[in-house]
Amino acid sequence: MNSAPSLDVKTQARYVLAAAQVKARESQVLAQRGLDAAGQRLAALSGSADLPRRWKPLAAFAAAGTVLVVLLRRLFRSN
Repeated sequence: MNSAPSLDVKTQARYVLAAAQVKARESQVLAQRGLDAAGQRLAALSGSADLPRRWKPLAAFAAAGTVLVVLLRRLFRSN
């Protein structure tokens, strides 16, 4: 018979999903910190207190897009 261990695809998929979710959360926290710091620096340079509020949604979208691209690249490279 076959002596190789059987691979449970569901278990592996859950593990990979959990690992990806942890990395995504870490990336979101890091991006938010960078976004807040950048907004404060830009506000200090321009003298406008409204600048961080206006640029925050766009910067968050760019950060989320970057995280998505990085995770997709890692996913496709691992296969």
